[in-house]
Amino acid sequence: MLLTTHHSPLTITGLKNLCLNQKSRQAGCLSLLTSHCSPVLLCCLLLFAQCSKHTAEKPPAAATAPYPSWYKPPNERGNVETIDINGDGVQDTIRSDDSSGSGFGAQYYTITNGKTGEKYEIELESCFCEIRTKVAIPPTLLKPENLAFKKKMEEILLPRKAAKPDPSLQWILQGLEQRRRLTDQKYFDVFIAEGIHWHPLPIQIPENYYLEMRDEQSPVPVAYYLLYGGDKHYLNIKTDTLQERYRDENIMLWATLHGIVLQKQDQYAWIFVTDIELTGAPEKLRWPSIGYLKKVENVLIVNHLRPTMSDDKIYLIDLDTGKCAGINTEQSAEIIAILGPPEKQIADDPVIREMLEEFRKL
Repeated sequence: MLLTTHHSPLTITGLKNLCLNQKSRQAGCLSLLTSHCSPVLLCCLLLFAQCSKHTAEKPPAAATAPYPSWYKPPNERGNVETIDINGDGVQDTIRSDDSSGSGFGAQYYTITNGKTGEKYEIELESCFCEIRTKVAIPPTLLKPENLAFKKKMEEILLPRKAAKPDPSLQWILQGLEQRRRLTDQKYFDVFIAEGIHWHPLPIQIPENYYLEMRDEQSPVPVAYYLLYGGDKHYLNIKTDTLQERYRDENIMLWATLHGIVLQKQDQYAWIFVTDIELTGAPEKLRWPSIGYLKKVENVLIVNHLRPTMSDDKIYLIDLDTGKCAGINTEQSAEIIAILGPPEKQIADDPVIREMLEEFRKL
């Protein structure tokens, strides 16, 4: 409770009655307070009155945006460039944007024909688990009068163009043609491919490139770009990609992060490449998928790593014919437990003998 100089109670209600009822009484209130309040209390009251007046006269603060400063509304996102692409004297517009998440990335490009207003859009969306990506080509870009726009889109969006698949991508494409599900086998649930394509040394490590493809089997022929991420094979940089994993007097086995290369004398062949559709893959290809390798007789046993996407899988590869097949997950745990000892001990295990016999009959 506040006290006046006469030690009588002075309540907040009293102060309001004395000072804040009407502006016309402010002068009288100040005079009354001067005669009844202590100097310290009077100073506090005057300061309170000034702050209240300042607050009342100050305009309301501008409302702040409901999103952080780095956020851009949809109509303000991306980059915009104007350029005469087809040489008709009219400026065309290129809009680009990108987005990324924990498992996916995307790039969006739209070119607007300045003369006709026609738009050509390409969306490059991919999972970080993919070593290859298909991108549909808008049919309008295939028209002769729009080839300049198509060429510009390729220039800004795609890596270099290749005339044909490199040997590692060729193995994937061969597997997609030959793959079949197996339902009548004890150990195996998928047949991947058969056949070895030999190439002269040195081993060629793929780079990023694209092929322009057409799906003639579709009811309506579809044109698309096939992008291949050759750099997904790299350990750190291209020159340290190949890691020697096995050697004897006849062969050498090399591995990248996601592929296996067989070398015999002065030639080599890709005999396995990780592909999400064909073999399964890790959630992110910066994680290696080629685990341990065990050679039993002429068969290579591969522990294929697929973290977070699914359980690891065992693949067998015939080093003479290139035949590749995968073991079903119900049998994989038992096989993995057996594969710990040296190759000679593994070859004598009855489960391995039975598995190899079934593999040779596929």
